[in-house]
Amino acid sequence: FNIPRKLWTVEQQSVAMSERLRQANNNLATASRRFEELFEKLPVACFTLGPGGMVYEWNRESECAFSMPSAMAFMNPITALFGDSSDGFWSTEAVQSLFDGEVIADALWTLKLQSGEERHFVASIYPFRDSSDSIMGVICANVDITRRVEAERLAALHLRELEDANKKLE
Repeated sequence: FNIPRKLWTVEQQSVAMSERLRQANNNLATASRRFEELFEKLPVACFTLGPGGMVYEWNRESECAFSMPSAMAFMNPITALFGDSSDGFWSTEAVQSLFDGEVIADALWTLKLQSGEERHFVASIYPFRDSSDSIMGVICANVDITRRVEAERLAALHLRELEDANKKLE
């Protein structure tokens, strides 16, 4: 039988509220697991930044692309990880602009690894917001285009060599 809510006892209200909270927690836990699994399996290097540009998530592709294990990146500012080796792309000012709401789509940037190797990326960076519409972090997806950049460099070199050879033939 159905008792109108007005007539529920405090105990019944408490039980009903506990059940709603349990269901909400289960839904939240499920959503969190789904995000973690999706994030980890993305085929591009992705990471999230929280306030102050601190790294919160760092997927497996990031470990490979940036030659840095997630344990080393976690809870470190991205400016400390990449700042000096990214030609200013990850400067303090650039990170602050993200938390001011700037959206970056298809930006080219280069990372100089400690080994001296350079890696080239196309990044898309978007803020994510809390329930009050305040920016609580950003997510950054990076596609490694190092092979493409190198192929373009070699093609340009061969084109110059061909132009020089044509001038000599003339």
